[in-house]
Amino acid sequence: MKLNVGSGHPKGVYCEPEWVNIDSAAKGLIDEDKGVFSLSVLEMPNIWTDKFETVHCIHMLEHMNRNFRQQVFDQLYRVTAPGGTLFLEVPNFQRIVQLLHEAYITNDLEKVHVWKTSIYGKQRYDGDAHHWGFDESHLQELAKIAGFQKYETTADPEQMVSRHHKHEPVILLVATK
Repeated sequence: MKLNVGSGHPKGVYCEPEWVNIDSAAKGLIDEDKGVFSLSVLEMPNIWTDKFETVHCIHMLEHMNRNFRQQVFDQLYRVTAPGGTLFLEVPNFQRIVQLLHEAYITNDLEKVHVWKTSIYGKQRYDGDAHHWGFDESHLQELAKIAGFQKYETTADPEQMVSRHHKHEPVILLVATK
């Protein structure tokens, strides 16, 4: 079994039967027969403990209240099967801040807008704002505290799960239980 946390409207491989998709902001897209549930990562059922060989959490963590970031990692650890892998992708806050600073220096107002949007989110609907920024060492520390045995981060666009890297710098954490 595979879990997609923060699924939105699942597409592609996430529509295959082995994927369970959850999203707490998933208004109007719930179809439990197709494995799409309106559910917060913090409310996953106990029967999911050690259940998923693969867990994807792609551009969801930055949308959570920053005070719950360790609890989110703890829950992701709980539902990951022993030997299973978590793939977690977020905007690369450190790099985005650098790019924003450069845009201010060069007075590139279009880029200032782009990088501010990366920091604060698009805010098109409830749940679409960013509440915290992450860097590689912070993600590794959260994974370590949660109990993951192996964890690595990369900013290499070739290794990303999503295509977000085409619009903004991102970080991918790969953690094994």
